[in-house]
Order: sequence, then structure tokens, then C-alpha cells
Amino acid sequence: MEFYWVLIIIIASSMVSLMISAQYAVALKHQFDENYKPKFEVNEAEVYVVGSLGGSLGLLIAYIAYGEIRKNDSFNSRRFLWITLAILAAHVTIVTVLSVLGYITY
Repeated sequence: MEFYWVLIIIIASSMVSLMISAQYAVALKHQFDENYKPKFEVNEAEVYVVGSLGGSLGLLIAYIAYGEIRKNDSFNSRRFLWITLAILAAHVTIVTVLSVLGYITY
């Protein structure tokens, strides 16, 4: 597999992860608003699942960009940040091992 295909997969999955994280941030913003009726309900576990499928960079960008996620995460002992960094480390390890073994060519 060529490296540019890996790069395209990483970028596409990060964009999907960023969109799901944005919906999660909006849900956090309106969590105590009784009149808010979301079109899609997104919970934290769904964000992690989408991020683990290749979108760890999107999760990290969402953590930096959305204050609602950071604020909610500060109440949960930075769980979102630690899980995002663990998923990112796993993705980097997988790409590195596949590169060393010759499955990803440059």
C-alpha cells in the first residue's frame, strides 16, 4: 500500500471524527436546555469508537478547538484527553510497524 493512501485514510477518518466531536460538543453545550431537540444524539462512547477507527487526530483537534469538551473533560479527570492520546499512540505504532515490515511503501 502506498503511503499516500494511508494519508488519505487518516485525513478522511479524522474529518469524520471531527464532525462527530462537533455534534458531541453541541450536545454538551445544550445538555441542560429543555427546549433543545437535537437531530442526532451523540454520546461520548460513539466519539471514542469513531476516533479509534483512524480519527485520533480529529479527536485531538476537537479537544483543542471546542471549549465545551475541555470543560466537561476537566470534571472527568481529563478522560477524553488521555483516551485520545492513547488512541493516537496506538495509531502511530500501527503505522510505524506496518512501515517497518514493508506493508506501507514510500
